[in-house]
Amino acid sequence: TAGLTTPNPIVAPNSADLSADFHTYGIELLTNSINWYLDGVLVQTVSKTDAAKYPTLAGDFPMIGLYTTSRFGDAVGTPDYTAGPKHAYIKWAKFTHY
Repeated sequence: TAGLTTPNPIVAPNSADLSADFHTYGIELLTNSINWYLDGVLVQTVSKTDAAKYPTLAGDFPMIGLYTTSRFGDAVGTPDYTAGPKHAYIKWAKFTHY
């Protein structure tokens, strides 16, 4: 949870089918806020003034997280856990400090 005092899950807009194609995700860490982007569109902003939702460790180290569907539900359909190993493909990752 990167230092969150209250869980603040970031979810895709209901109209986005994240299983249909590759997508571009972006996170912009600014001095007083964090912006999340999906395919170049801003989907959420958290302000540092909202301390309960702002990660205290934001920007300390970059990381990419992959999570099991058992925690986040079946947004793109019911998972079949008997179908063997699952894979996630990351085409590229870029971290820019500015």
